[in-house]
Amino acid sequence: MQTPRPWLLDWSDPIPRTLSRIDWSALAAGGLRIARLPNNRPSLDRSLAVGRLKILNEPPRPMLGPWPSLQQSAAADGWEECLKRESEPMDLLLLGAFTTLAQILAGDPQVKERIHCVYCTGGALYGAGQSARGALVALNDPESAQLVLRSGVKLCWIPQEVLGEASPLALLMTLREHPEWFQGAPCAVDVDLCGRLTRGLMVWDLLGTTGRPPNVWRILGFSDEARAHAQELAQTLLGELL
Repeated sequence: MQTPRPWLLDWSDPIPRTLSRIDWSALAAGGLRIARLPNNRPSLDRSLAVGRLKILNEPPRPMLGPWPSLQQSAAADGWEECLKRESEPMDLLLLGAFTTLAQILAGDPQVKERIHCVYCTGGALYGAGQSARGALVALNDPESAQLVLRSGVKLCWIPQEVLGEASPLALLMTLREHPEWFQGAPCAVDVDLCGRLTRGLMVWDLLGTTGRPPNVWRILGFSDEARAHAQELAQTLLGELL
C-alpha cells in the first residue's frame, strides 16, 4: 500500500457548525500533519494532537503592511518546521487567506522547494462585484495572495463556478488524490493592490493578453467519479450533512 503524501491544512474561514464532527484520526492517517483553524470554536483546545497531527486553534493575522513589521505566527513556524522535516515535498490545502504561507515564503523563499502543490478554491471568474471575483484568499489579505501568486509555487485552483455546491475541502482532497478526474488549463493570475474600489480583486488572464507566464492551474470541470468521491469524503471524514 502506497504511503499518502503528507499535507497541511490552513482553514482561515469560519468553520461551519457541521464540521465540528471532523474525523481528525482518519485525516491524520491520510497524511495530514498540521491543521490551522480559526479561533471561532471555543470547544476546540488552543492546541491539541491526534497521533502525528497537530491542530492549532489560532486566528489569522493579515499582512496589511510591510513584511519586516510582521512577526511570524506560531502556525507559520510549525508549517516551516514540518515542511523542512518531511522527507518529501508536501501538499498544502488552503481554505481562506494566504497569510500563513506568505509569511513562510517571505522569510525563506527557498522553502517553496519543499512544497509539492498548493490547492485552493473560491472566487468567480465571471461573477459580478468585488466579493464574487476577489475570493477570500485575496480579499482577506491581498498582499499575501500576491506574494504567493508571484512566488513560483505550484498552484491548483478551483473557481466558484466549478465548485458549485460541493464541499470545498472534500473537493480539494479529491483533486489531490485523483487529479485524473479533473480537467484544467494554465492561466496567469494576479491580485490588484492599488485600486480604490478593486483592491483584492483577482485578475484572471484567460485570453493571455498580458503576456505573463501562467502561474495557476485552473480547474475547468470534474467527472461524476470526482463528485461522488467528494460527497463520500464530506459525509464520512468531514461530518457534513448533505
